Order: sequence, then structure tokens, then C-alpha cells
Amino acid sequence: MAKAEAAAEKAHYKALRPWYQKKRFIIPLVFAAFLLIVSIADSASDKEDSVLSSERRLFPDRADAQKGDRERNIGGSVKLSGYTVTVTSADFQPSISMFEEKGYIRVSVIMENRDEEAQSYNEFVWKLQTPGGQVINPSLTTNDNNLGAGDLLHGGKVEGAIVFEVGEEKGDFYIIYKPDLFDASRGIWKVTA
Repeated sequence: MAKAEAAAEKAHYKALRPWYQKKRFIIPLVFAAFLLIVSIADSASDKEDSVLSSERRLFPDRADAQKGDRERNIGGSVKLSGYTVTVTSADFQPSISMFEEKGYIRVSVIMENRDEEAQSYNEFVWKLQTPGGQVINPSLTTNDNNLGAGDLLHGGKVEGAIVFEVGEEKGDFYIIYKPDLFDASRGIWKVTA
């Protein structure tokens, strides 16, 4: 009988504990805190480059400049969303085939996956800001070296071109790379035509 009373008293004491002292609350809270710390640490490595770029603007007169922009000259790299991305060249071409003669900015890029997991890449995360203030998507062309889309394993690299139809417009164009909808950070490169 004494054992039963002791067990009942122990159960009663456990039931009266505040909610934050119960295992069913402590374990999920510890797990959530761990996930938060890992997430912050992971994003801090990509954000480090952003802090440096906010201290020095390469293109101070650029319209639509945003806090998370990482401005680079052609040949420079940015680290975003587990990728290291480099714009190796960019230039104006009046035509890219005998059927496509409307004026184009052709951008050559290299993308390397730094993430431990495979990641998708797609040329449609790239945009071009025109001198007139329009932001345009890549054009579908017969260019034989298009970046396209696919998956890259850890350490995998892909090289390719992205083509934007710009017509006769001349001036300063800005290449924009924004791979993550939930992160404001963007890579920005300038090309003058």
C-alpha cells in the first residue's frame, strides 16, 4: 500500500509541474533551438560576402540598388544559396544566328555547387536590368551553349551562356542573379553596350 501511495504522490507531483519542466515540451524546444542555430550558422557563411559588398558599392548610381546586393565586375564571383557563381564575360551581339538579329546581351557564367546535397540550377533565375529600367528574362534562342537547367552534385560545375534580347538599346545593363525567393541577396554584374 505504501508503494502505491508513493507512486500516486509522485504522479501527482509530476502532474502539477509547470509545462516548461515536462519532457514533452523540453525535448522539442531543444530540437527547435538546435535547428535554429544550424540555420543561422549556415546562412552566416553566405551573408559574410554580403556584409563586405554593402561597405563598397561598385555601381553607386545603379537604380534599384538593394541592401543585400553583391556587386561584382565581370570575372568576379558571388556565393549565394550554396553556389559560387561567376560571370566570366558579357557583351552585346547584334545577332546570334542568321534568324536572330534583334540585338542581344550574351552572358557567360560558371556555377559551382558548394552544398553537400545536389542542387538544381536554371537559367531563368537570371535577369537583366536595362538602361531604361526594365528587368527582363532570358530569351529562348538557338544559341548552342545555353546554360539550360539541371542538377549539380556537391562540387559539380556547369558553364553556359544566357542570352537576353535587348534590341538597339545601349548603355549600362546589370546582370542579376537571384536564386532564392526567400533571400533578398542578389549577385549584380555590370555590362556596357
